[in-house]
Parts: sequence; structure tokens; C-alpha cells
Amino acid sequence: MSKKTRFLFLLLLSMISVFFAEVISGSMKYPLLDLWGYFVVIPLYGLHTIILLYIIIRNNENKKILFSTLYFAGVLFGLYEAYITKVLWVGLSDDSFIFIQLSVIDFIVLVFFWHPIFSFIIPSLVFEKLMTNTNYIYQGLPKLMKRLLDNKVGIAILFIVVGIFSAFNGVSLEGLFLSLIAMSIPILIIIYLFRKKELHQKYSLSEILPSKRGIIFCSIYLAFIYVFMTFFISFEVLTLSNQIVIWVIYLIFGFIFYKKVINNTHEPISTSECTPIPFLTIVIYLSIIIVSGLLFVLVFWLLGIRDIFTIVTWISWILLGIYLLIYSMLK
Repeated sequence: MSKKTRFLFLLLLSMISVFFAEVISGSMKYPLLDLWGYFVVIPLYGLHTIILLYIIIRNNENKKILFSTLYFAGVLFGLYEAYITKVLWVGLSDDSFIFIQLSVIDFIVLVFFWHPIFSFIIPSLVFEKLMTNTNYIYQGLPKLMKRLLDNKVGIAILFIVVGIFSAFNGVSLEGLFLSLIAMSIPILIIIYLFRKKELHQKYSLSEILPSKRGIIFCSIYLAFIYVFMTFFISFEVLTLSNQIVIWVIYLIFGFIFYKKVINNTHEPISTSECTPIPFLTIVIYLSIIIVSGLLFVLVFWLLGIRDIFTIVTWISWILLGIYLLIYSMLK
């Protein structure tokens, strides 16, 4: 594989992660129309995803990747919200509930739910399905999730849910539509070009990931982002006491992730052939996200229930985050 081809594969993976994590949530509506998006946001999400997948897959060659292993990788991913955005310390709102130097609600939602699922697991799963000839990640999913993904109705339901979450992206129909389209079209173009050259099922996920030399470069770039964002974005938030709390959390979940990686599974992946998803079907799935998001923005506006729905959704995310943490600890 040429360096250019690998770079485009990894760029696509990074863009898919940004789409589900940042664009769907509305944290950054137009990452491709901003230099900050090119040099910070896309590398931030892409490098986390690439490095964590590298650690998991290099230690589990030709093995299915258990959901719990992916989940705790996503937890470590989500901890970037401490040093880079400072959100885990100060919260997303002025009246955030702070306990033991942490914004508790934001911590549960971002670290135990949003980033493991939307920043890491969903993008990795989507990329593997669309662009590789392996299914390491799919085979390690819980049975219920596999049942949903084994039929088009189940996939449509999941994308409708994603579309509903995107309704928080912005209050206007036009704003939401432009935000989703601005990221969707470039992703579709790259996917189409890969398919035109018949590269979308030529390589395994392991082959697409960087070499040791490449992963060192990725780690240096990610470290630079951490250092830059730590010292130049709200540096005054940092204290010794609130950093100690985060260090302890890093140690705890880092150890759990390590144990999950080395004890992932000794079961080899199935040799069943990976059936490619037609390009038109991909377009339809993206359209489902966009249309369902627009419909719910309209419903929020007509019924005036946006605030109520936001509260219910956040409570659901908290409960899901706690459930996923317990489930993954026990598996």
C-alpha cells in the first residue's frame, strides 16, 4: 500500500470520527471550513482512534475485538476533555455539579458514554465495514447489537437515533442541514473514489493502520496537541488537586484497558466473507441521519419541547454511561 493510500484511509477514519462526535453533537459544525478543524480537531479525533486501534489490534492479530476492550479504549479517549478542553473540571455550563474536583454529570456523559460510543466505537465499526475486508470489531459486539446490525431495519433505527441526537446541533433547519451536508459530502466522495479504484475491500484493518514508525509520528503529533491545548487554553483552570484526580482516573482506566487488551480473547475471527455495502445504501443511511435530524428540529420548534427533550436525553445518556461501564467491567 502506498503512503498516499494509507493516508487517505486514515484521513477518512478521522473524518468519520469527527462527523459522529463533533458534527452530530454540534460541538463543531463545520470542521472542514476552519483551519482549527484541519490542524487540531480532525487530528485530535483521528490520532486517538488510530493509536488506540493500533494498540488493540497489534496485540490481538486476527482475533475478534471484544466490545469491552473497545469501550475502555473509548474511556481513555474521552479523558482528553480534561487537559485539552478543561470540560471535565469546569463543566459545560456555569452551574455544573462539581464533586471531587470534577464536573460529575459531564464526566459520566462524555467519558462513559459519548466518546466511547460516538468518537471511537461507531466510527471504527463504520470504517471497518465500509473500507476493509475484515470484521474484527463487528464480531466482538454484544449479541443484541449484532442482531440490529444484521438487518437494514435495525441499522435504519440506529441511524434515526443518531439523527435525533443531531437535532441538538442547532435550532435552525438550515444550520443543521448545512452542517451535516458539509461533512457528509467529502466523506462520501472519498468513499466513492476508493470504491472506483476497488480498494475498499482490498486491505484488512490491520494493514491500513500505520507501521511502528508511523504510530510514533502520530503519538508525537497528539502529544503536541495535548501540550499546546494544556498551556494555551484556559491554563488557569489547572491546579495540583484537580490534576491528581485525573491522574488517578487515568491510572485506573489505563490499567483496566491494559488488562482488557491482553485478555481480549483467544478466539480467532470467523473466516466468513465480508459483504460490501452498496454505495447507494451508504448514501441512504446518511440521508436517514440528516432527514431524521431535520424532522426532530421541526418537532422541537412546533411543540416547543426542545428543553424537555434535552433533559430527558441527558438523563438517558447518564444511565447508558453507567450501564455501559458496569457491563464492560463485568465482561
